[in-house]
Amino acid sequence: MWILQLRRYTHLNWLLMGLLLLGLVWLCRSQRTVTAQSQAQSFFAPETWAYEFTHAQGYGPEHPRLLADVNGDHRQDVIGFGNDGLRIGISTGTGFSTYLALGEFGYNQGWRVLKHVRAAGDINGDGREDIVGFGDAGVYRALSTGTGFGAMTHVVAEFGYDQGWRVDKHIRLLADVNGDGKKDIVGFGDAGVYLALSTGTGFGAMTHVVAEFGYDQGWRTDKHLRTTADVNGDGRQDIVGFGDAGVYVALSTGTGFGAMTYAVAEFGYDQGWRLEKHPRLMADINNDGRQDIVGFGDDDVYIGRATGSGFTYPEFAIHGFGYNQGWRVGKEPIFELDPWPFNEQWHTGCTPSTCKDGVHPRFVADLNGDGYQDIVGFGDTSVSRALGGPNGFGAVSDNLHALVVNQGYPWNAYEDVVPRWFPRLVGDVNGDGKQDLVAFDSSEIKVVRSSDLPPAPLLAPGNLRITGNTTTSISIAWDDNSNNERIFIIKYYKNGVNPQYTSRSANTTQAVISSLSSDTQYCFAVYAENLFGFSAESLTKCGRTSPQPTPTPTPTPTPGYSGVNVFNCNSDEHTVYIWTRDVTNSSWEQRDEAPSLWNNGSCPGTMMPVNVPLQDGHSFWWVVVDPEMFGCGGQNDPTNPWCRRQYYTQPLPGKANGMTLRLLVN
Repeated sequence: MWILQLRRYTHLNWLLMGLLLLGLVWLCRSQRTVTAQSQAQSFFAPETWAYEFTHAQGYGPEHPRLLADVNGDHRQDVIGFGNDGLRIGISTGTGFSTYLALGEFGYNQGWRVLKHVRAAGDINGDGREDIVGFGDAGVYRALSTGTGFGAMTHVVAEFGYDQGWRVDKHIRLLADVNGDGKKDIVGFGDAGVYLALSTGTGFGAMTHVVAEFGYDQGWRTDKHLRTTADVNGDGRQDIVGFGDAGVYVALSTGTGFGAMTYAVAEFGYDQGWRLEKHPRLMADINNDGRQDIVGFGDDDVYIGRATGSGFTYPEFAIHGFGYNQGWRVGKEPIFELDPWPFNEQWHTGCTPSTCKDGVHPRFVADLNGDGYQDIVGFGDTSVSRALGGPNGFGAVSDNLHALVVNQGYPWNAYEDVVPRWFPRLVGDVNGDGKQDLVAFDSSEIKVVRSSDLPPAPLLAPGNLRITGNTTTSISIAWDDNSNNERIFIIKYYKNGVNPQYTSRSANTTQAVISSLSSDTQYCFAVYAENLFGFSAESLTKCGRTSPQPTPTPTPTPTPGYSGVNVFNCNSDEHTVYIWTRDVTNSSWEQRDEAPSLWNNGSCPGTMMPVNVPLQDGHSFWWVVVDPEMFGCGGQNDPTNPWCRRQYYTQPLPGKANGMTLRLLVN
């Protein structure tokens, strides 16, 4: 009995020990290292890192600009394909050191964006990104030397313009298809997908690996996004295509790709997703080693999580960053070629009625170095971001009032101008593990470094008070509690009316708000603004404008005339006599005589009138006597009706500062 119990105990003990060992193996398994998620993130103010690669130095649509780690120091450098060749800006951590690295791949060497694709990627596995160009005769490469690039070498007589590859039909990408740390070529041609594996110094032969995703299968560059991403976590890049009916996947086999499979019935053209409206990006959102889909829809951001063989049905992530909130992808400018003289020209095709001002690039990148991918976008009013975590994205916040549309030129240029002339990119340029913002301004490269610290607080103004009023204005004052504001914004309103806003400069502590209605209550609040956001509002304070005073009646001005200018224009050419009767004392007085001004049918011409002054404060009857009139008998008598050529019995008042009356005698 004892022996039997001992055997049972021994078997049970070994079983428990085995389970314990299995548990220890599981606990000690190799895992993906993820830093604890940080909820803090902010930006430093924009800094000028170089005066190169911008519009002021001649860069435009024909001059692609990229970010790539050229020397393997884990800092993103600038690559610019200029007129004279390949220029680079090596990051020093605080700026870009710029120079001509190679007199190839440039405009003057015949490279054109409408014909040739140029890309950067590490094709020999040394940790430094090389240049790969798809030219006329095929593929050319230039290996990074750490400070520049070696000679441009023709490595594959395929994938080029002379072999029928076109920018507007065929996509060519660099991706590590076999997981050896070297970028290979993946091309979406007419008949499907073509592959050329890196040899370390170039590329092997082009092979046709998938008879799908190509032009002949109905895939179009203006409708269907095609890219590569590791969707199953095996370290090899797979194909992801956003087609008509949804998303399609072809998993890497190491030497090619498996069959195209239908992954999810969403994110496709038939579901309303458009290249010109809805960016779709690939990023590992939950740190499981598989890249997920992040789609920017009309109103919201959606996530399609990678399952290893496809994607889950899209789940709502956050509200914002969408087309209906005003976010725009941008358009291509117009290219014109004059046959003689030979002249190539890019220009806008926009008008105010057909295009929006500015565009809004959106990226998925780790801004605060916590290992989770965040969303960052250049909006109209600010750079907005949503921090990522294991379950998706947090709330959208506005973090930086710079490099955006409302800041003016060049960011408010037409939506077909900004993307090609003034690109904005994201990359870690100082090697701290946090992705920074890089903007190619009109004359300089601006860098906004990212931080894992919260933004410096901007304190709200305090002690808002009413200090005075008139019938049309109210004076206010406040205490400035911050030392880092750019402006103060004053919100004011009257009952039932939408608020109005005005601003005052930094360090101001008072304002007079004018053009207000009289005898009306207005309420006020003040808040501060700086490069990184807004403070809270002050407490609201209300005041009332003064009523309009009772107006003093304006006395009616006394009418009157200082005198009369008499123009004797009778065609009989008679001299007339001007009499007045002072109504005040009923006395008659001959005032003057007026010879005829008639001259060969013209009157008065340039002849001067006879001026008769009127005494201030007296009123006068007015009689013009013509003794030669029929029945007058030659008398100069104003009381004889037969002698009156003209008369006025409506009294004319005399006034020293009155007008002069003009009298025409016919």
